[in-house]
Amino acid sequence: MLRHCIVTNCLIFGLLFFILRNATNSSALTKTFFVMIGVQLLTSIIPTLCVHLQYLLKNRNACLVIDKLNRELNYLTRADNRQKTNYLFENIVSLEYCCSFGLASSGWYSFAGYDYCKIKFKDNSVITVTCLLMEDVKENLESLFRIEAETKKKIIAFI
Repeated sequence: MLRHCIVTNCLIFGLLFFILRNATNSSALTKTFFVMIGVQLLTSIIPTLCVHLQYLLKNRNACLVIDKLNRELNYLTRADNRQKTNYLFENIVSLEYCCSFGLASSGWYSFAGYDYCKIKFKDNSVITVTCLLMEDVKENLESLFRIEAETKKKIIAFI
């Protein structure tokens, strides 16, 4: 996901640099170039970095172990002192899936591929599984728990 942002923005900046380098009226194009860089920073790069950092911090030092045989979910946190929490599949109340508006599968904007799923349990505890912890979060969790996730869409899928 972050790779998509980097590649897209490198191509845009390369194109703008090429146009600026070959222009005859460089003063006007220089201003346009810096305006375009500012727009790109505000609409693509900064939101993508913020979402990525938030997801990284949320699932940092976390490990999700799924035991299909015993129908149990183990969520391990803290790298130094492993804190383990066990949940049974039967105790899952709901799945809440959150993604960005737009064509998330095609990724027509750089933060479109970021999504997460909240697993809610009977004891009101919640585990947030981001796309950095598990690929295809919605599909994998729905097929595993046999529960349809409630989908919520946001402009940017902040937690």
